Amino acid sequence: MPPERQWVIVDKPRVFSTESAFLACKTCFLVGEPYLGGVVGKSGDDTQAPGEATGILAVASFKGQAEYSIDDKGRVALPAKMRRAISPEAKETFVATRGLEQCIFLYPLDTWERMEEEMRALNPYQRETRIFIRNLTRWADESGLDGQGRISLPKNLIEFAGLSTGNGSKALFIGALDHIEVWDPEVFENLLNEQPDDYETIAERVMGGLE
Repeated sequence: MPPERQWVIVDKPRVFSTESAFLACKTCFLVGEPYLGGVVGKSGDDTQAPGEATGILAVASFKGQAEYSIDDKGRVALPAKMRRAISPEAKETFVATRGLEQCIFLYPLDTWERMEEEMRALNPYQRETRIFIRNLTRWADESGLDGQGRISLPKNLIEFAGLSTGNGSKALFIGALDHIEVWDPEVFENLLNEQPDDYETIAERVMGGLE
């Protein structure tokens, strides 16, 4: 009899009640397959023998924040903690595109490919669908990590996000679960200061109705 299927998140295991809830996280791979030099095991297990199939699916999750220098060519090192969260299927490659508010979104390649599948399922005869897909994809640019763990940000996205390059300029990375946000630190600070409601009020509105 095949093993019972469960769905968990790597780093902070969490079991989803349904497969659809798991699939909403987009990036996943089978436990028992190689993951960042090791093998993912069941929640609570210390080890998992290579190749041992469990039927459990795991999801990489980006979190935390860090500032790194961005050079005059638009290259910036990806935080080590976030590099460790990339699944093997992403092949150390990201798709950079215009984010919401004034930032850059970085999607691992495997996550982006799943997003493309979802977008193909949308109704192209709806005007808002066309506008959304057009704006997301026209800014999209694929970039792999170099030997120093750096990613090259496209010039048009650097300008959109208000990032400076060279001369000690910094980029702020923020983990946002299935993707990474890249901000100019000053732009992000201004955004926080301009928010009409405090964090506690927003948290209550967003999460207060959850059971």
